[in-house]
Amino acid sequence: MIALAVPPAAAHSPIIAGGNDSLDRAISIDDPAKSWAIFSRIPGGWTAQFYKFDMNEGERIYSVLQISPEAKESGFSPLIAIIGPGMPDPPEGLPFQVPEGSGVLVIEGVPADSASYEGFTPTVFFRVASYSSPAPATGTYYLAVFSGIPGSYSLAIGYKEEFTPYEWVMIPINQILIYLWSGQSPLAVLAPMALVVMIGVLFLLWKWCLTGPICLPKALTAVASLFYIGTGAIILNQIAYASKWVELGPEVGITLVFAALPVMLGIAALRKAQNWSPSTRSRLSIFALGALGLLLWAGALVGPSIMMIASILPGRSSNR
Repeated sequence: MIALAVPPAAAHSPIIAGGNDSLDRAISIDDPAKSWAIFSRIPGGWTAQFYKFDMNEGERIYSVLQISPEAKESGFSPLIAIIGPGMPDPPEGLPFQVPEGSGVLVIEGVPADSASYEGFTPTVFFRVASYSSPAPATGTYYLAVFSGIPGSYSLAIGYKEEFTPYEWVMIPINQILIYLWSGQSPLAVLAPMALVVMIGVLFLLWKWCLTGPICLPKALTAVASLFYIGTGAIILNQIAYASKWVELGPEVGITLVFAALPVMLGIAALRKAQNWSPSTRSRLSIFALGALGLLLWAGALVGPSIMMIASILPGRSSNR
């Protein structure tokens, strides 16, 4: 019901880029029609970073270049170049070599006055440049992002929204890397989850020490559930961070759904831990909560892993 009440939004498979500062080290995009979101940082000094893909004539080349709020404040305004057959003759003064037989279309970046909010991550961006046009010829194309000053940028490539199972499961880790990419410190990003886990562990230790010995599967299930709840705390903290840069609209409803689901899973897992038993049914329920945690991005992979391990460990009920 909550999901039906919020507007649709685009999602991209994330890539954390690096080491692609020459044509021969360009990151290869196997499916340029699939929607990718690439996050990277240019160190400055007119450094260029390259992305490579093959296109047939008439297939759509689509890209959007965006920067982080901190990068905009520093005056970072990168340029994007589309390199390949059928493109205009290369202009003079490019900070990179152009492959023989290729042309270059350079698009100057002009950061937007207002920021955009992406609800799935959630993240705030300032759009700088975009390009959407059929490929003029069949061949290998490159996208180059370059700038004379350092800054963080995001490059969206493709328009078909789809994920592989591996990409979906790895999104929680990429989310954290994206928050760090935006300029936030590791402490600011992870503190909400760390506080939930630490306070929760102390409270449960105090509560359960009054009832006698605690078996290991029960304790691990409880700790994993706290990681689930901590995921919700991280997301809510990111909403607060985004509100400093952009006026939040209906799309924040998507983010609230992704914050609420891990919390609800965590509460359900806490109840299972409280009433833990060595029965097969109880263990299967805990394992299922771990699998759901992977599907719903709860616990930053740590929580689901602990929970599924807890479901198979030997132990006896500690209830009196």
